[in-house]
Amino acid sequence: MSRVSQLMGKPIQIELSDGTWDIHPLKTKHLDLFDKMEDPSKKVEAIKEMVKITLLMTEPEMTDGEIEEICFADLMKIQEAIMKVNGLDKENAAPNKIKERLAQIKK
Repeated sequence: MSRVSQLMGKPIQIELSDGTWDIHPLKTKHLDLFDKMEDPSKKVEAIKEMVKITLLMTEPEMTDGEIEEICFADLMKIQEAIMKVNGLDKENAAPNKIKERLAQIKK
């Protein structure tokens, strides 16, 4: 494997209502989801897609129906963890942080 394989990021663990889950960072191929987060009309769908992609990395046998039934409290924890594992959490927040991060990655 090339050195690029070392740049795939490491998951973080979070506690959900049924136990501990690994939340993996999104990949370069998912950059468009961060752009969609900036568009209010596409934000909800982008969040759902991020959650789906992230959970499928841990539980590949999950169905869309199961993902749609996740309680809101757990969904919020998952969303916060996704932002954190991708370096976009409140601790790293700055005005237009997503745009800044995308600009750095796209260089």
